[in-house]
Amino acid sequence: MTMTKVRERVTHQLGIGVTVDSKTKHKYVHCAYPDGELFFGPDSETRHHPGTHLSVSMQDDIVWTSDHPFKIELKPELDATALFLRWLPWIAVKGAHDGLYRVHSGALDPRALHFLKERKRLKFTATMLLASGEVDLKVDPLDPHIIIEP
Repeated sequence: MTMTKVRERVTHQLGIGVTVDSKTKHKYVHCAYPDGELFFGPDSETRHHPGTHLSVSMQDDIVWTSDHPFKIELKPELDATALFLRWLPWIAVKGAHDGLYRVHSGALDPRALHFLKERKRLKFTATMLLASGEVDLKVDPLDPHIIIEP
């Protein structure tokens, strides 16, 4: 039997934090990509940023981390519920050993391969939470997207 080179599954690691606009002093949730790029602001969806592509067949996933409590929501929620095995919203859990808050997307549902024939774009919203679990209204959420592929 000959060996075929197998593509490794990918775990995307994205940092979530708060950036203060130096001009307006307004607070925004930011996403920090592995290359160090920070992505935030009211026009974030229109700006170029690294794409986050998840493959159902390769079982790719995402881990978001932060120093602050946060949650992740996906839209359209009906599509996200059909694609992921975890229910939404995803609330970050504080790590016992390092104090970081984490959310793991978990695996994509392999049954999605029956109906997912082309790329699907999902918008994700990262929202900061207060210690009480309520949304921090002083920080604008971030609304970038992820691409789901068969």
